[in-house]
Amino acid sequence: MGIHINPLILIFTLVTLQGYSQCKVKTNYRSDGIIVRYQNAEMIGSGKNYQLGLSVMTNGKNYFLCTTIRYFSSPTKTIGTLKIALKNNHSFELKLYTCELTKDRDEHLALGVFYLTESDVAQLKQAKIYMVIFKDTSNTSQIVSASTNSDVIIRQINCLQ
Repeated sequence: MGIHINPLILIFTLVTLQGYSQCKVKTNYRSDGIIVRYQNAEMIGSGKNYQLGLSVMTNGKNYFLCTTIRYFSSPTKTIGTLKIALKNNHSFELKLYTCELTKDRDEHLALGVFYLTESDVAQLKQAKIYMVIFKDTSNTSQIVSASTNSDVIIRQINCLQ
């Protein structure tokens, strides 16, 4: 007598486990008592001399969209607004909260944080990202078409809620 597994139960278990594996939420307990929950950035596309990654973080009250720009040459800070076009033909702009330059394992990074309103969160949960446009300190608009992980924001918001 062998062990028989119902194929539907097996499929449900695999899908469920895959869903859980995508939620790798990290927690940072700040010294001021604020608890920040976040996930790592996932690359969505690249430009002439950089790659763009996106992620979401929350302090329990507010949500923020984070950009991680890995530069292959001299890094520049992000300025102004971040424009996001979704695959459902909606688009909107996010105001920059802060941007810092850093270096990690010999890679130059620009880390940007943009505040999300409740309306922004609702829109981002409804459709995959089509394109992201940001300006750098030279006031040049950089355009990134999402070539991979276009659903990263949907997944991360769902994991953090």
